[in-house]
Amino acid sequence: MKIMKQQVLITTLTTALVLLSAAPVANAGLPSCFDSTEYQPITEQELQARVNKKEALSAICYRSSLCLAKGEKLLTKKQLTIIEKSTSGGKGTRYTEQFREIMNLDDPTRVRTSLNDINDINTLKLSDISQSGFINVKTLEGQFVEYIHTAYIQVTADGKQFLYTANGGGFDTALMGTGETFVKMGSTKRFALTDSAANALNDYFKANPVTHEPQKGFAYTPAEEAAYRASAFGNNV
Repeated sequence: MKIMKQQVLITTLTTALVLLSAAPVANAGLPSCFDSTEYQPITEQELQARVNKKEALSAICYRSSLCLAKGEKLLTKKQLTIIEKSTSGGKGTRYTEQFREIMNLDDPTRVRTSLNDINDINTLKLSDISQSGFINVKTLEGQFVEYIHTAYIQVTADGKQFLYTANGGGFDTALMGTGETFVKMGSTKRFALTDSAANALNDYFKANPVTHEPQKGFAYTPAEEAAYRASAFGNNV
């Protein structure tokens, strides 16, 4: 009788192990600050709950954007660390050669402007954005031609688009000028990325001779692309 009980126990354990080995592993892949590295589109409320629970959004624009990408599980902790380290060592700027390489910002065909130019892409078009990613804003004329701001766009599970921005100066002011409501998440503001918001940003990108604002452009980098390039960059340093 005792031997039979042991055989039953062994059989039960063996069956359980087989079932466990066949089940998907929730935390497979590279390490993450969140519960899983498997990306699935989520709602804006779910993203807000994740970052509120795990992270304090930084008042620094690019750090806030990176945290949001990590909150969507589009960046692993390792990839985020690589990107953050790439912002060090620049002379008066965080938009270093290494950061620009990871975001693929030095390709001139990637910079879109609000005015017709050789790229023949002249507006921020919501239909061009089908996945979450980063918008890096650049001045295109004047004494300093450089990147000045990073914001984050989330594309939710139901296809809605939201723009997150922290400490964006005129970028933020342009969005608030639409009169549409926004949600504050610490120092970060979340706006619904509507046609009205896109039009306001396209006006912001234009040069303004009255306020002496230079013409600006932007480069959009999907978060998945930034993640891939960060991993490749990390393997080469």
